[in-house]
Amino acid sequence: MGGHIALPYAGCYSLFCEPLGDTQQKRLPQRFTVMFTKVMLLPCFLIVLAECSNHEEKAAVGQAVGALLSVGAETSCSLIIVTNTNIDETLKLQELRHVWRKAVTMLEVEDDNQYTNTTHTLSLMVPVLRQVRRLSQCTLVLVVSHDSKFLAAFAEWSMKGRLLVWATRLMVVTRLALPQLQPLLTAYWTYSMMNAAFLSLNDVSSSYPVFTYLPYTPAGPQVVHVASWTPLLGVVVTEGHMLFPEKFSNFYGTRVNVTALPFAPFWEERKGLGNITLYSGTDYYTLAAIASALNFTIYVVPTSSWAEVRRR
Repeated sequence: MGGHIALPYAGCYSLFCEPLGDTQQKRLPQRFTVMFTKVMLLPCFLIVLAECSNHEEKAAVGQAVGALLSVGAETSCSLIIVTNTNIDETLKLQELRHVWRKAVTMLEVEDDNQYTNTTHTLSLMVPVLRQVRRLSQCTLVLVVSHDSKFLAAFAEWSMKGRLLVWATRLMVVTRLALPQLQPLLTAYWTYSMMNAAFLSLNDVSSSYPVFTYLPYTPAGPQVVHVASWTPLLGVVVTEGHMLFPEKFSNFYGTRVNVTALPFAPFWEERKGLGNITLYSGTDYYTLAAIASALNFTIYVVPTSSWAEVRRR
């Protein structure tokens, strides 16, 4: 049950996916072959893999990935594997077999160090993967890459193609040092605001730390060490944290910008004492209730018209 897609720069092997429509098939280049069958809805995991090194490390990475995939995951979840190299040269595949009890999808992306080719491949790949995500009850995206350009391209196209929703867990496995990751964490919504964590292989020890970026904390935005994996202890979650923490339950007083213009009875403005603008209306009261629950401050950005807003 399933099918095969051959991409110009990628090969995709799927045990399930909904059929592509006639219009979508017409858009595919001639080098595409599409053989999809429609099957039952299944949870799925998406894994994007790059290159690891020796045999022992491959085994350890496989064990770590398998253990982290299992945290909070349903035993019936399906697994999507996306790789830009021979999967057997990246990690021990058998270490993940206990995770994919129902279905597997594999996408292979050629690693030719050409940014243009990478972005082109992702632009073709992401819409197909989004179909798989929409068929799934739960989804995990695991990106393994040691190339900041690839991580940037993935972040860009995952947002453009709407691959991720908050329920989609994203884990990045990389040898990039934390200072190299900081620009990616702050520049891309995929990593800063989505349900994302980073498994670091940069440590020379056999302990692999897991980090996440929290945009709202009492100390402001920061990278937090949320867990570790070791061969002896397995996954150890840092006290007071979660592997995939909720990022938006408390904004800690952060100012949230809002654009609004008077439109009774939804949004009304009047001047109070000291020439302070006072707000009212159904939309404002709804927003104020949300701000109170999530602990953020409303800041109405001054604007004269919606045309001005659209120009910003």
